[in-house]
Amino acid sequence: MNPVTQGSHSGIPTDRDGRDSRGRTSSRLEGSSSTLATENKTMTAGINRAKKALGIAIVAIFAVLFVGATQGVSAQATPEGTVITNEATVNFTDANGNVYAQQAASVDVTVTFLGSLDVTSPAFQTPLSPSSDNVLAFNIANNGNGTDTVNVALTVTDASVTNVQELRYVDAGGDTTVVAFNTDLATTVGDLNTVLGADSIPLGDTVQVLVIYDVGGSQGDNTSLVDLTATSQRTGGDSDVSQTDVTPPTTGDVIVTSNTPSINRLIETVANYSATFDVLNGASTGQNIDLTATVDGSNAAGVTIISVNGTPGSSATGIAFTAAQTQTITVVYQVSNGSGTTTLNLAGVGSTTGLGANDDDDHVVTAISPAITIVKTVHATKGDAQTNTTSTLTPAEAQPGDTIWYRVQITNTGTADAVITGVDDGSTAMEVVDDISSLPVTFVELDDTGTLVPWNTLNNVGNIIRGTVLSLPADNPATTGTNEAEPAWFVFGVIIN
Repeated sequence: MNPVTQGSHSGIPTDRDGRDSRGRTSSRLEGSSSTLATENKTMTAGINRAKKALGIAIVAIFAVLFVGATQGVSAQATPEGTVITNEATVNFTDANGNVYAQQAASVDVTVTFLGSLDVTSPAFQTPLSPSSDNVLAFNIANNGNGTDTVNVALTVTDASVTNVQELRYVDAGGDTTVVAFNTDLATTVGDLNTVLGADSIPLGDTVQVLVIYDVGGSQGDNTSLVDLTATSQRTGGDSDVSQTDVTPPTTGDVIVTSNTPSINRLIETVANYSATFDVLNGASTGQNIDLTATVDGSNAAGVTIISVNGTPGSSATGIAFTAAQTQTITVVYQVSNGSGTTTLNLAGVGSTTGLGANDDDDHVVTAISPAITIVKTVHATKGDAQTNTTSTLTPAEAQPGDTIWYRVQITNTGTADAVITGVDDGSTAMEVVDDISSLPVTFVELDDTGTLVPWNTLNNVGNIIRGTVLSLPADNPATTGTNEAEPAWFVFGVIIN
């Protein structure tokens, strides 16, 4: 090889963007000779020039390979047919610093087709029963890396609910081809696949298959599952499926649905409570609907209807509905009794007759309230008072100078949380320890270390109970909280004077 000017490059010419004369994109990896020349000057003088030159060439090649190993791969799907050209180059000199012609080698990789289909459709449809010309759209997206061609399979589980009348194909350009029903569903789908086979879906585009169907009479609450599977017809292709649940609502000109079927309520006669119901006019024409709220159950006397849809009293008449319209109706009520259940029912009656049955639904109200039990015991020692729930001072006798300990324990056995605002000790006519000066005893100590639900005020004897607020949870079988229905308790000691 002959020396050439420093920095020259032999091989295929490229532009400043790295494209060669054939339009290919190249990834150029070059070894640097300047650093190698510096390192060469420090080598031991006894090594001959041939070995030096060979060592430089090898290091340059290793540098190229190392740099090539750090190149990343794009996370995006590369379009089909793309040619990826990777070129490695080596610049080198000899021991005397003579620069030689650059050497290069490249390899081409062509990207092939990889299919990716995405089929989507509504999760649910609720057409009226009976009804006709309902439209269920399945979208087929080509998310692969090239143009694709598909065929489909279509299944329905109940032809009475989804009686297919025709299929339509909407291509990527928006043009629609109608495929009439032919003998049976399988034959009709075969005719659709003939249309699909003659069309291609460009990369990134979406096409549609529209299922046109009728719903038979008396199909309310019956369900038909409609599945469409799209499969690529190319090698390396893909398939995907989507399912829609088609369930007509209960047949009738009025359909009432409670938004809160059951709830717990405390006594409330000022702010009141409310329940909401969705009322659907299932008729194909507009009509007026009359609504009436009633109460029944063990606590019916404790629940009073205040208004329906803003109208005072238990009924609202002549509410105008357009065809297939749904309105949310609010029923306002009071709860004046703290126990038992009440079924609040809202019934709707339409003015149009002959279209089916009217409807009603329930909002069940369970009245809840707290229930408190208190246990007072006397003990010989503080330790007994802290750990025992029955008296250990037997008989209950003491002499002047004796110290005795009282335990006060409170438990909420009701169905609602309680707020304890004070505890009166009726047996001694004192409010726990506040009025202790009226008794022939001397206060020793208050201990609340065993209180499972904290007291808010424990600063001194004078306000230990008076004005103190204690939240005491109710027993709820559905939960297992550590404080659930646990008793609150404290002990205090006195010396008999």
